[in-house]
Amino acid sequence: MVTILRTGFHPLMLIVDDKSNSLTSLESNIKLHGFNAHYESNAQNAMKFINTSLPNIVVISEKINEISAMELCYYVRSIDNSHNMIVMIIKYPGSMEKEISREQNGPDAYIVLDKDENDLIAKIKYNYALNRSLESNKALKYGDIEMNLSSYTVTRQGKYIKLGPTEFKILQCFLEYPKNILSREFLMSYVWGKVDSIEPRTIDVHINRLRNALKLFKDELPIIETIRSLGYCLRRNFNE
Repeated sequence: MVTILRTGFHPLMLIVDDKSNSLTSLESNIKLHGFNAHYESNAQNAMKFINTSLPNIVVISEKINEISAMELCYYVRSIDNSHNMIVMIIKYPGSMEKEISREQNGPDAYIVLDKDENDLIAKIKYNYALNRSLESNKALKYGDIEMNLSSYTVTRQGKYIKLGPTEFKILQCFLEYPKNILSREFLMSYVWGKVDSIEPRTIDVHINRLRNALKLFKDELPIIETIRSLGYCLRRNFNE
């Protein structure tokens, strides 16, 4: 399953809840705050979504079924390209569960479930912003492409790739969503924010520049593929 990101850029959140559906309304309400959201009450389905869509945020209820919240958190930490995923575990008042630190592959944050959902959303947004700022000094990697977000450098097989600021931002978007198909609107919103004054074909020009810059030799297949009528994605076999 491939997730197609069509709309303007919004962080992708997976909400994993138990069958009591205590977080059901969070899926619809968090969308009002600039997030895309997907809800699962089945741990196996949640794992599949994490693998195929690589969400920015995984919010896990302490009371999920089949496995524990920490086991699902450990699973997130174990998969490829998960280093930029922010994991939050929702605890219930009076919980006695031991908290595991991020250094021990625990979540980035524990949040106590509040009766006021607006307060819960505010805490999620705060921890997302906080952890995103901490992630800004890290590197993104896909196949032999490495991007250093603190030095603004890109290499392939150790070779420096010269990119303009727009191409750098576009590549960053692809590396953050390496398994998704990204629409023009999504890419434009990620790079420029409001896109009312930007022609859709503008993104095509920058992607062609990026494709050429990333080539190690003239006849190499483009790393960025065009998916007709949908958008663009990274070449599927490139990371193998």
